[in-house]
Amino acid sequence: MKRFSVLFVFIFEPFIRGLSVIFSVLSPSHYLTFERKLRGSLYGFFFGSRKLSVGRVVFDGADKISLGHNVKLYCDSKYIAGTNGQITIGSDTHIGFGSVVSGGGGVDIGERCAISSSVFFYSVSNDVGIGKSLANKSIVSAPIKVCDDVFIGAGVVILPGVVLGSHAVIAAGSVVTNNVGPGQIVAGVPAKSISK
Repeated sequence: MKRFSVLFVFIFEPFIRGLSVIFSVLSPSHYLTFERKLRGSLYGFFFGSRKLSVGRVVFDGADKISLGHNVKLYCDSKYIAGTNGQITIGSDTHIGFGSVVSGGGGVDIGERCAISSSVFFYSVSNDVGIGKSLANKSIVSAPIKVCDDVFIGAGVVILPGVVLGSHAVIAAGSVVTNNVGPGQIVAGVPAKSISK
């Protein structure tokens, strides 16, 4: 499997980039979307759409995961799109060791984002309504959107439906339950603005 993964990268990455160059001439505004979808589809086709492990990085639902240029995914991280989800990671973004992106409700991470280790994105979660029995709890599913140039510190948890505006900073150990505006700095459990 490891040898095949390496061959895939050396053979198909130039092929993907070549097709993207052609597509960029035909439709300049959509070529990155095309390239991400092509890369995710090829990975899903060759490695099976359910699960792909490259080194110690796990992709579950690889055909529903799209990566931009120069994305760095560090070891022991997991990307779970499932059967109905979607995960998109923009160019020049890195995601640290031990992070989990649960994209059943959709996760869209922008370009040039710095995401530290042990960060958890949960686009699907249990409804924790007070007074309800566990048997009657429903599932909450809502997309997470991380705009460009966002910094997320170690150990952050991001819950369903959250939008992080461009240039936002999320302090280590925060639990983000609400939207964060562009350029805003938040910290705490739950995360609150500490911007001046």
